[in-house]
Amino acid sequence: MAEPSERVRIEEGVVFASAGGRELRCDVFRPAGETGPQPGILLVHGGSWHGGEPAMMRGYGILMARHGYPCVVGEYRLTGEAKWPAQLDDVLAAVAWMRDEAGELGIDPDRLVLWGQSAGSHMSLLAAARPVGEANPIAASVNYYPITSLEPALGTAWEHAQQLPEDPATADWAAMSPLTHVGAGFPPTLLLHGSADAMVALGQSQRLYEELTASGVPVDLTVFADEPHGFDLKRAFALHSVEVIRFFLSRYAPLNGDAA
Repeated sequence: MAEPSERVRIEEGVVFASAGGRELRCDVFRPAGETGPQPGILLVHGGSWHGGEPAMMRGYGILMARHGYPCVVGEYRLTGEAKWPAQLDDVLAAVAWMRDEAGELGIDPDRLVLWGQSAGSHMSLLAAARPVGEANPIAASVNYYPITSLEPALGTAWEHAQQLPEDPATADWAAMSPLTHVGAGFPPTLLLHGSADAMVALGQSQRLYEELTASGVPVDLTVFADEPHGFDLKRAFALHSVEVIRFFLSRYAPLNGDAA
């Protein structure tokens, strides 16, 4: 696999869309030595839909750009500003912008990677399930401790999910759940989860793994024993998980000239 470059070119505060009467911005991380269109990564932060910020994903943007992947870390409107589906709309707007600006960003518009954490994974998975025309431009989906179902029967993160729609009593929780959208066209998926996660139960990843497997979709599940939600806040776990992700991407969204 490609060795990390010495430098990363960072452009902050780039406008990628307008929504709700304001501009939406992202930070762009580019490898110093670009060698043609590469798979581009969109990183989506977590925070239970009502908190968090793009800066939470900055370290991953730098790391992956050093390894040759152009990365975009985009913002989305939180539930205190706009109700669902504004959050997903903003993620989809970032995907569309990356495709429109592929030449400038140095990415292949038909080989994008969606990478999320927690609530960010929930939206990344929903976005990954949406083809553009006849094809799906998402080559791979990477998900830390994802929320895969908002059905109250599973109980996970249910109290936070209540903040998403205008009226929780009439919300279509099934349609808002990635599990509902699993099918043969879903992109190859990587799931990373801690077995001691008390906020998003490991069963959320296990259930998605089973459904994707049944649909014939390539899927890997890496479980970190005895680790809680947000285990990758610990540097050693973040660095190790990045190597797991790089190996996964070498199989399904490889850099030009790379092979697993």
